[in-house]
Amino acid sequence: MTSAVLSGMKGLDTSAVEVDDDQAPPTILANSSEERSALAEMDALLPPEMLAASPEAQRLMCLRGRKYSATRAAVLLPKILAMLSSLELDPANPGPKLLSDLKSLKVVNLPSHDTSGRGLIWLRLRNHRPSLSTPEDFARCVAFVVLRLLSSDPEVQRRGVTVVNDLSGLSISNLQPSAAKLVFSLVFPSLPVRVGRVCVFNPPFIVGSIILPVMLRLVSSKLRKRVRVLSSDPIDLEPYVLEAQRPRDLGGLMPFDEEGWAAGL
Repeated sequence: MTSAVLSGMKGLDTSAVEVDDDQAPPTILANSSEERSALAEMDALLPPEMLAASPEAQRLMCLRGRKYSATRAAVLLPKILAMLSSLELDPANPGPKLLSDLKSLKVVNLPSHDTSGRGLIWLRLRNHRPSLSTPEDFARCVAFVVLRLLSSDPEVQRRGVTVVNDLSGLSISNLQPSAAKLVFSLVFPSLPVRVGRVCVFNPPFIVGSIILPVMLRLVSSKLRKRVRVLSSDPIDLEPYVLEAQRPRDLGGLMPFDEEGWAAGL
């Protein structure tokens, strides 16, 4: 099965994933006059029909996610709309299959931040069952959770996200290379978000020694520089996510009501 996973990773393309290269937040503040000016500049670049169909909150999300580059934000907006259409995803109305996937808690947004003020996405692939979820199902789940996090916090829109990929309890049978390829080629490049860090926590031996090294050779150099492979000791997470900001399953002190999170979907 390991060889099948490695073979399935061929063709992985992460080149379009937006990575926070300088690791610094934008200088423009949310809801400031400078932000309003940048939004007006972006709006002037949009076709009238797209401007009319896109809520201001969605356009601001694009603008903040591209560090107030009006040109790049205007290019991003149609990509979001195309991705939502391709995945048949309505963030305001998740269907039964998406709700089932979300309630597995394989991907959640935490109500806390990393040491740079970024939002946190907690990924637990041990809860993923490829026999029950297609790559599109997984991609839809990731897109929904990231958009949910972004919609809840303008500062996360400005600063980006850190992904804590918690591999505790992972089995090779949980891995679905085609789902990872879809997330990296479609979802993240189409979202108004910058990836500041990916913390790979507690990988099983075969994953850490064989699969991850191969995968890291396939990802872009800019993303590879943001990946940290960590041991099973939660203290390794401390430079990136403080103990007070981590749930107890990650060796932290932060209460996290998983049932409440799922009930609020």
